[in-house]
Amino acid sequence: MIPLVALLVACGMAATPAPAKTPRSFWGVVLSDTPTARDFQKMGAGKVGTLRLQVNWGVVQPAAGPCSPNPGSACDWSSVDSIVAGIASAHIQGLATLYGSPGWVSQHSGFFGARYNPLLNSAGQKGWPAFVSAAAKRYWPHGTFWNSNPQLPYDPIRRWQVWNEQNSSNAFHPRPSPKDYAKLVKITARKVEATDKHAQIILGGMFGTPGGAGAKTVTAWKFLSKLYQIQGTKKAFDAIALHPYSPNIGGIKYQVEKLRKVLARHHDSKSKLWLTELGWGSDAKHVHGNHGQNLTKTPQQQKSLLVRSFKLLRSHRSAWNVAGVTWYSFRDPVNTAGQCTFCLSSGLVKKDFKPKPAWFAYVKFTGGKP
Repeated sequence: MIPLVALLVACGMAATPAPAKTPRSFWGVVLSDTPTARDFQKMGAGKVGTLRLQVNWGVVQPAAGPCSPNPGSACDWSSVDSIVAGIASAHIQGLATLYGSPGWVSQHSGFFGARYNPLLNSAGQKGWPAFVSAAAKRYWPHGTFWNSNPQLPYDPIRRWQVWNEQNSSNAFHPRPSPKDYAKLVKITARKVEATDKHAQIILGGMFGTPGGAGAKTVTAWKFLSKLYQIQGTKKAFDAIALHPYSPNIGGIKYQVEKLRKVLARHHDSKSKLWLTELGWGSDAKHVHGNHGQNLTKTPQQQKSLLVRSFKLLRSHRSAWNVAGVTWYSFRDPVNTAGQCTFCLSSGLVKKDFKPKPAWFAYVKFTGGKP
């Protein structure tokens, strides 16, 4: 008997190749609190593929002075080192978000202090490039961190995200400005790539439809469209990022397709798309969500939405050119100061590490153990 495959080929009907296996790095999480060794152990067992970690300039360099990748400078890398060491031990890839203005740069404290555009004055214009350069030199494949920790599995940081939700004044103060943000992206890309020419530069995750009382906002697609119109910006990044928060799955599909249309119009459909925040809360007692959206559900609804959104993204991975999704967040925060309503219960596991139904669903996608 002629084998079926040979018969199909002979008839001009070659078998359709099986879809590529979803890589482990596709499935990620975001931290909403300072992690512990137990966090990394559980993430590792669950085969989390990517951890989005914040490299906050204000935390690393609280005082002015020369910043270098080595100990002893004005930059203290210990808070980032502990996270990078944790994910390396758990064989998790890192996606580092460069973010935050120190008080000595912004000249402001409180909620908005760290969220000021770091290039507004000469201190930031000089300090931000030095900080970015030092971060790249510390964590790239031949960086000082890895040279000082040869016992760790070799899992360097190769993906760098520039800021967070820059299309809202709640995160890029005093106002969202494509022109100002484009300058930040280009400076950051130059400094990172001067050290690691193979690094990936990812735009900050844009809130699809941002809101907030008194906030100045621009939709993700309008902001991105204006960004493309600024000379030299397109060459400065490799991927875009979206935070498609929505009370339902239809809203996610709508936001992703709106953004993909912008890419197509600017002949950049090959750019990868990261969903660097996606999630829902699981506290049925608080049904109000973020910015007027119902993002807080019951534990079972949280699980159902995770399953449905992950299946949507996996099935459209090729069509939408999705590089990965990082769920917000891995564990419910112990430190609740400044947390949004749904963020208080958005974790896949509770504060005490007790797994929620959503965590059991998550590990079915990764192939890990709860």
